[in-house]
Amino acid sequence: MAPRSPKSQHEASSKRLREMGEDRISNLPDSVISHIFSFLPTKTAVRTSVLSKTWELKWTLTPTLVFEDLLYWDRDTRDFTRFISRTLLLHNSSIKIKNLFIDMDYEKDPYLDSCLNLWLQFVRTRDVEELSLQFDDGTFLDSPWSIFDDGPEGYLLPQCLYTHPSIKRLTTNYCVVGPSRVVFWPSLKSLSLRLAVVSEDTLQKILLGSSSLEFLMLEHCEFGFDRLDICSASLQNLVIHSVLEPTTGDKFDVLQISAPNLLFLEISGHYYQRKFQLLDVSSLVDAWFDFDLFVDDGNFHYSVEEYVKKKTQERRENLKKYSSMLRELLEKVAHVEKLTLGPWCIMVLSVLEVKIMPSLTSKCKYLTLKTLASKSSLPGIANVLESLPELEKLYIKNASSAPSSHSANELDEILMHMMSSHSLKINFHPDFSAFCNFEKKYGSTSEERSSQWLLKHLDTVKIMFFHKPGHMKNLVAPLVQFLLKNAAVLKQVLISKREAPPFLY
Repeated sequence: MAPRSPKSQHEASSKRLREMGEDRISNLPDSVISHIFSFLPTKTAVRTSVLSKTWELKWTLTPTLVFEDLLYWDRDTRDFTRFISRTLLLHNSSIKIKNLFIDMDYEKDPYLDSCLNLWLQFVRTRDVEELSLQFDDGTFLDSPWSIFDDGPEGYLLPQCLYTHPSIKRLTTNYCVVGPSRVVFWPSLKSLSLRLAVVSEDTLQKILLGSSSLEFLMLEHCEFGFDRLDICSASLQNLVIHSVLEPTTGDKFDVLQISAPNLLFLEISGHYYQRKFQLLDVSSLVDAWFDFDLFVDDGNFHYSVEEYVKKKTQERRENLKKYSSMLRELLEKVAHVEKLTLGPWCIMVLSVLEVKIMPSLTSKCKYLTLKTLASKSSLPGIANVLESLPELEKLYIKNASSAPSSHSANELDEILMHMMSSHSLKINFHPDFSAFCNFEKKYGSTSEERSSQWLLKHLDTVKIMFFHKPGHMKNLVAPLVQFLLKNAAVLKQVLISKREAPPFLY
């Protein structure tokens, strides 16, 4: 093919330039432009109004409004609130708003409260479906346990919001939740409350008025009750993360949970002197226990690892109470198909000889273990595996952070201390004892456990995020060696530094 002449090349180049100069975006249908706007912060979308007369009101077509003050307003709350008010006022009233997201600093201020009340009137009148109110008082990260010491100081949600029939998803952070009358959220499917004081009356009003509610998250909330009764037929998923201690003087050592229709339960985060008791979770399919408990000793608060390191008999007895709580929790969820355990649970199962549940009644097929990359975790892993005769899929993930300030080596030292002081006796199956090398390291015997290893159905193992050389030596290599020897139908072992695709349940 003969090369093109300089003239034809120039003509082709000019044609491309003309095509590039054509405003193709402006010719897109409004529905496409509004969809593009839904992925942009609202301030960026509003700025397109200066492009031309055609674009002056294009931004008012967006169904999603996202207001974040930290990136654009240098924490000037007054300017930010004025911008939000103007934007809501100018927004095209014929366009249905699906999502409204507000993220800003909050301090008690009559002007700010009046603006927020007007904005939520807008939410009510414009049938907003998804609302997220993310407020920050600037003190939570410094002192999360004392944020409500002076009473709830967050934004008081107006009563009009509790009778919003179109709301489908509601997320609040640092808001005072307290409906004075009935709640009417017939469309609500997901509710997430963070940094809120939740009374029993408030929670029951929400559950009674939310007939379609499927997901409930209570994160860093203060509970004014010791029993959580959920009789909702629609609620399938419950997440409780880091319950704060009551500031009213009432102390609830045990939180009882009864939710006969629940399918998924997660208890995670950090707790101070708090225990859990499951009453009726008979429909549960998936249980997630990834929490860390702290205990009290005079003027000091200890994590369980620190508590173990103390030598008094009283402290050992207190620790046994927490191990009993864990055993009872696991016995209550012996019927679930999926189970996730965090590093604290594995650590407790390692430092104490806990028979977690009758192996013949455990129905778990999918197990996820979030563990420390340490041999000190191996006895806990052994405890769990021995109790799951029907296990098919095993996912072991390196915990992103330890449950306390202790390193993996320090946890090894704790376990060694417990064994050498004869305060703990753990008997391992010979195979497990051999590959863990516990006899040499801790001086323990290798007496066989009463039940035999039952890994007859395990076919898939995934091990993630153990990327350091010590990880492979301390945990991954001996564990894989054991599984290859004892899992009769094992088909796949995947070891990766990154996240693996999830199991297809």
